[in-house]
Amino acid sequence: MIPIYSFLEGDSLVLLIFAYEDETIQEIINKVQISANLRVKPRTDLNLYRNEKKFDPKMTVKEAGLLPLEIIHIHSEVQNAVSSRVSH
Repeated sequence: MIPIYSFLEGDSLVLLIFAYEDETIQEIINKVQISANLRVKPRTDLNLYRNEKKFDPKMTVKEAGLLPLEIIHIHSEVQNAVSSRVSH
């Protein structure tokens, strides 16, 4: 198991989740949404990003190279576009 910190768009907390190397990125997105469902309504338009790099939802955690205690961000592409414009 790999512990990963996650930020979910619309949530006010950082969540620590545990991922298996063979889980897909989509399964990680779903896991984070389930963990935050008391505060954030589940959505279908979310993507997983690390350092602004978007990952294919079909990719596994191992293929993505996610490391223990790494920080991931889960948000929509619209949010990513807004963030990119603000930071430049």
